[in-house]
Amino acid sequence: MFREIDNWLVLVSSGKKERLVVANYTDMGNSERFVERFGDVVRYVPKWRKWAYFNGVRWIEVEQSYIVEKAKDVVRGHVLRSK
Repeated sequence: MFREIDNWLVLVSSGKKERLVVANYTDMGNSERFVERFGDVVRYVPKWRKWAYFNGVRWIEVEQSYIVEKAKDVVRGHVLRSK
C-alpha cells in the first residue's frame, strides 16, 4: 500500500523490499501512477497494435477507450486525494 506525501508516493508496507516511486503532478507522474495501479494487468501489445487486459485467467484484447477510462480514473483519484 502506498501513502501519498505531497507529490511523492512512499511504500508503507513492503513485504520483502522497499521502494520509492516519484509521482509528480505531471503527465509523467500520472503515467507512473497508472503503471503502479494497473501495471500487472494492462499491457500494450505492439504486434497486435492493441491493448490487453489480464482478467485473472488470460490476456484479452481491450479497446483503447477502456485504457483511457482507466487512465482517467487514476487522475481523478489523484485529484480527489489531493483536495
